[in-house]
Amino acid sequence: MDKPLGCAERVWTEFLAVLDALPPTTRAVFLLHALFDASSEEIEHTIGVRSDACPNHLARARRAVQTINGGNT
Repeated sequence: MDKPLGCAERVWTEFLAVLDALPPTTRAVFLLHALFDASSEEIEHTIGVRSDACPNHLARARRAVQTINGGNT
């Protein structure tokens, strides 16, 4: 039983570390999109990041998150 919990804690800790390492704007775009399902237009209105720049921020964040657990998340 301890192994799954330990693994979950490790993944969570690594996820938080990855989020913390992202530039603040990229982190905000990622969280708004991933957690609140905000569109690029909504993100532009909320934090001022141009809607055409949002896909680049999202791609950067996704690449960073995919490094957790060797890309096997």
